[in-house]
Amino acid sequence: MTTAVLERKPHAAAGDANSGLRLMVLARIACDEGATRPELARELGPYVGVGPAARMPIEAELAHLVRAGHAIESRSRFTASPEGLEKLYADLNIKALPKTWTELRDIRLVGKALGLERDAPARLKGLTAPDILRAEVLIQFYGLALKGNSSSIKLRTALAVTALERAFGNRIKGELSASTGLNAKASRVLAGQLLRMPRDAGTDKRLVAMLAAEAVGSPKIDIDLLRIGILKRYALGKLSAVRASRPDPVSVLPTVTADQPAMPVPATASTASAQKPSAANRPDLPGFVKVVQAAASTHAEGWPGNRKALVSRVYKDITAGHPGWGLSLVEFKAMLAECHGIGKLALVTADLKDKRLLDELKQSAITYKNTVWHLVRVE
Repeated sequence: MTTAVLERKPHAAAGDANSGLRLMVLARIACDEGATRPELARELGPYVGVGPAARMPIEAELAHLVRAGHAIESRSRFTASPEGLEKLYADLNIKALPKTWTELRDIRLVGKALGLERDAPARLKGLTAPDILRAEVLIQFYGLALKGNSSSIKLRTALAVTALERAFGNRIKGELSASTGLNAKASRVLAGQLLRMPRDAGTDKRLVAMLAAEAVGSPKIDIDLLRIGILKRYALGKLSAVRASRPDPVSVLPTVTADQPAMPVPATASTASAQKPSAANRPDLPGFVKVVQAAASTHAEGWPGNRKALVSRVYKDITAGHPGWGLSLVEFKAMLAECHGIGKLALVTADLKDKRLLDELKQSAITYKNTVWHLVRVE
């Protein structure tokens, strides 16, 4: 097809729609002596869809590049013009092309999709390492104050703090310490609450891999699928491949108080996560403490001045009275530990363990540093 025919093709959208895909098309024809239409469809198709329909947005962006003078066609092969190369260099913050398309794609384009194109070259080169790439995805997605080369332990700790913030409906964001004080397993289980199907991932590295895959919509934790997920989001028009996709339940749901139980979020068939009430339905920290103390008073046992209630009983009372909170036992324990740590309520251990209560004591156990708590003190 000639350039004249290409120019007659309708553009997919006005302005800079699909600018991510446009930059990817430009980057591909700038490498490896350019590319033909079949090559572009084969190599960029996974980022825009499947089947013949995947060719249409690629063709539209190619047409735009030709009209803008950024692409040149010669014998059915497209290459980048000098003006196209200049634009590519500016957009990717580079002074010369990498040796191969694979290197340009996996480092510079992935870096651009993650909003890292202005960062140091050393940080960008680290994106070829699976652990660093996953870390960068989570740093962008959750807004973590970490670097991409942070260990999986630091990532797990930061993710646990993020899960605790969400447990409080994001109304204490930035007010928590850098660590929850929970032990490694409890911290990992808490961070696992961020998964669409909350669970213990087993190891910190697997937790990081699972959360990174979910952040970009990848069905598996395979690193190649993670890259595809990043670039697919970018090709579909996301200026930042993962940051723009982070849900913000507080912005779309009303604030409630402890005295006003929230209505559950309506269930829909579109997503499994929509069937669980949002954490934004929960009260702030003072409101949470008020509800806990009221529930603990109902179930408290002991003598005057030393009355306390099992954590598991308090949890059952609260979930029955406030189903709209969608509160898991893991979240509840972490929230109690945080309230204890800042002096808003007191947790104590069960020194004399009644054999009749062993199951409830096990459900109530909160491991915090070198202590295991089971009870909420009322007086």
